[in-house]
Amino acid sequence: MLNLHSPFRRAVAEDMDTIRALLGERSGPAPAEAVVADEGGEITAVLDGRPDGGAWRVDALAVFHERVGELGPRVLRLADALAAEDGLASVVLEPASLDPEMRALLEEEGFRPKPGAAGLMERPVIPQG
Repeated sequence: MLNLHSPFRRAVAEDMDTIRALLGERSGPAPAEAVVADEGGEITAVLDGRPDGGAWRVDALAVFHERVGELGPRVLRLADALAAEDGLASVVLEPASLDPEMRALLEEEGFRPKPGAAGLMERPVIPQG
């Protein structure tokens, strides 16, 4: 089990309304699987995903707009850590539902179109440490 450091923690059932609000129109993740950034009782980011073939697939990703520059890269490193924990070599996601600032960050962080998978972006897991 991944050792999370503040402000990150596993989501709990009481977080679901806030998670759904943060995700907007997208469906909310299952609380048992999601990781949230909890800053003084305010959830400012959410990440949820799962192994999918040889990659870790991000199913839900949202960061408060004003926190994308700071928290966005940290959330993506968490995705790498979760992928590595499952023995996977890459992280994949569908950026269409993300806000433009988060989509731009994906490119800065090394995500590229996944060959043969229209609409998906992928990057190799970046080792933590």
